[in-house]
Amino acid sequence: TPDALTLGTATPITDAGGNAIGTITVAADGNVTFVPASNYDGAVPDLTYTPTDGTDNGAPVTVSFGTVIGVNDAPVAVADGPVTAVPGVAVNVDPLANDTDADGDTLTLTHIIDRADPGTQIALTVGTPVTLASGTTVTLKADGTLDFVMAQGVNDLEPIDYVVSDGNGGTGTGTITLARDSDGDGVANTDDIDDDNDGILDTVEYGTPAASP
Repeated sequence: TPDALTLGTATPITDAGGNAIGTITVAADGNVTFVPASNYDGAVPDLTYTPTDGTDNGAPVTVSFGTVIGVNDAPVAVADGPVTAVPGVAVNVDPLANDTDADGDTLTLTHIIDRADPGTQIALTVGTPVTLASGTTVTLKADGTLDFVMAQGVNDLEPIDYVVSDGNGGTGTGTITLARDSDGDGVANTDDIDDDNDGILDTVEYGTPAASP
């Protein structure tokens, strides 16, 4: 049974699987407007409609819309961390695990941005360590994850920015925050009441709970 079209009202159209293609609106003057659904690209089915005045039907009219050429959407990079890191010991992070791409493109890590020089992107190559101004190193692994080795003496929290690419010109920037764990007890200094694990509370040893050895 043909669907009824109401003049001036957007009518949704879907494919055989029920996926949205867009909406079609027929104006009183006979003009037809098609608006594609968000992120839809591909062929748009022809529209055949029969005008009526409520009593008599006119001749069927077929309108062809052609093909919608999609626009690439940039990936969305979501922040990671804080990730507990012991200075001098590698910690592995998978930044792409929570990053998304509306087009379903495969995402890859391409650059690190050193906050000491925020305008410069440092290219990542599998297996080649990148050394930041802080002394912390970043290494891209073959599985797309990153190994970080936090330098001695960095701040308790070290934010590191990365760039993700969808391979089609779209990029996004996210931040990984490393949280220093001086004594390797699995508790970041920012949450640890005894950073060096010597049995003396930091408030007594350093005079402030935020201090670190």
